Amino acid sequence: MLPFLPPECLQTIFKLLKDDKKSLHSCLFVNKYWCSCVVPTLWSRPFELVSRPSGRLIETYTNFFNEKSKELLSSHHIIIKPTSKPIVFDYPRFIRSIRYHNVYDFSSVWLHEAICRGQQKHSSSFDRTNILRAFSKELIKLFLHKNSAVEDLSFNVVRFLIVPDLSGNSLIHRFGPPREPSYVKRALEYLSPFEEDLLDIIWSTKTFLTNLQKLELGANKNDDSIMKILRNVTKNLETLEFSFSSELRDHNDEEDPGITVMMQDLIEGQNCLKKVGISQGSHHIPGLIKALKCHVNTLTEISFEKINFDSITSAQETFEMISSCYNLEKLVISDCQGLTNDVIASLNTAIFVNLKTLIFTKFHNPIDDIFRAFITGMPQTINADQETMEPLANLISGTNESLQILRFGRSSLYGRELPYDFGWGTNFPPEKIMEVISLSCPNLTLFEIHIRRKILPQVLNLLKSTNQLSRFIFSAELDLVDEEDFWRDLSMHIPVSLQDLTISIGPIFWLVVLHWLFENVNCNLETLQFPISTFIDDEYLCIIAQYAKRMGTMKRLALSTGTKITPKGLSNALRVIEDITNIEVTEGYNGGIPYCKAQFVSSPGIFTST
Repeated sequence: MLPFLPPECLQTIFKLLKDDKKSLHSCLFVNKYWCSCVVPTLWSRPFELVSRPSGRLIETYTNFFNEKSKELLSSHHIIIKPTSKPIVFDYPRFIRSIRYHNVYDFSSVWLHEAICRGQQKHSSSFDRTNILRAFSKELIKLFLHKNSAVEDLSFNVVRFLIVPDLSGNSLIHRFGPPREPSYVKRALEYLSPFEEDLLDIIWSTKTFLTNLQKLELGANKNDDSIMKILRNVTKNLETLEFSFSSELRDHNDEEDPGITVMMQDLIEGQNCLKKVGISQGSHHIPGLIKALKCHVNTLTEISFEKINFDSITSAQETFEMISSCYNLEKLVISDCQGLTNDVIASLNTAIFVNLKTLIFTKFHNPIDDIFRAFITGMPQTINADQETMEPLANLISGTNESLQILRFGRSSLYGRELPYDFGWGTNFPPEKIMEVISLSCPNLTLFEIHIRRKILPQVLNLLKSTNQLSRFIFSAELDLVDEEDFWRDLSMHIPVSLQDLTISIGPIFWLVVLHWLFENVNCNLETLQFPISTFIDDEYLCIIAQYAKRMGTMKRLALSTGTKITPKGLSNALRVIEDITNIEVTEGYNGGIPYCKAQFVSSPGIFTST
């Protein structure tokens, strides 16, 4: 009998923990055998497991540069220190996920810290960008030359426009608002060197990309060249994502129309494509749909984000293609325009018995409502769109109760200070859809909604009928925020299975609201989040802590940056709550939903913002 599990068994177990950095790290210290088995998993996605850019991670990789790379980097005034300790593992060989913007961002922190310690030379901002480009390019080449097992690759250079620099400002803000004529020219000029580096990386490492399974591209003038190379190299992509910048694409006269053709060729050349997503780039949709028709039997996930279907003459064909993907497990239609009953009509007959995740959010610009209110003098709280979305209701009713995750988005903006008691939200989803959901979705584990008075009865019925709901995310229209009956009814209908509750309400709700909520809630919450409630102070925190003490299950409380909590109030709350977290809502999307960046606080008395 073997004294240990075979390494293959242990590594299979560790892969199940691939997103749990804490557990994987603990396994390193069991014994040398476990350490050797867990290191490949722990170092397969290092940039994604670290909560914020780390210079130490990059420093580890600098030990593996060969002499040629060191000489090239030296010409850019980058000093690579000689290795002072023996290296036990060949860490670059384990990497399976490379995201260009992450490598650049982490390298930026490494260089900054090294300059502060006097280990690297000071340089101007312009020179530093060139230095970081050269360093990042060599680091990615190191990863790819070390192994041919990279599975996940992201070469979307538009992400560089939203990556914060060392001062915390997004690069996109340096170029001025997108509406300025100079914006597009300056942004494209900034991205151009990155694009040339990217093409060089692809050319020199293409033979190492044969096992690629996931690829993200977008907003690159060389995308057609890159896709042409990859089309001939990889045939086994399972996930393909295209992400564009509408500001750049809509005003870029130099865009090569061949990009759409290469997108089609790349898609059609894959053996078994399962997941496809496109963000913006509405003019590419017809070509994309045409190519996807040969994969309707294998597609399990489709995502459209920020697409203007009003600008697509064949918009109906998009949903006809979606309706034919009978193995679909996840459908994301996020922040899109032009979603009318006619456009989505083919969903009437769609049957998705395996559909587990549905994210459907309609584009709504609250600024339009603000201008309308000021110009007309009439308060208007919601968009006037009256589409019934009946095809969507029929789709949901035809899922045979398979849905587990259902997200309709939420409102993150309120305006008590505006005239006429003006606030804004959304009138989506219509009552018809909520009626169907309350009857057809008993197995939901996650539900997100903007609660309006008209759909409140259906929301309460849904909460009452589900016994598996573990996460509930909601905002509420302004006239419900301080209403006692609303909060008491809501709290009495929250299922006992709930573990994570996110209340997205701002700028303020009264202290008594927490009393109305927690007096009747009997679920054992592990996570409670208030992502936009900046007004929370020690009194609010005290009520939350009383609930946490009564239930004894609270592990994490997530609060907005800029709260009024004092160190004393925080210290008292940490006696009954394991972690109190500062979260910052950032520009970005995760499956079509705005995401939050978090800074975890593990020791009492410390409360820092990201």
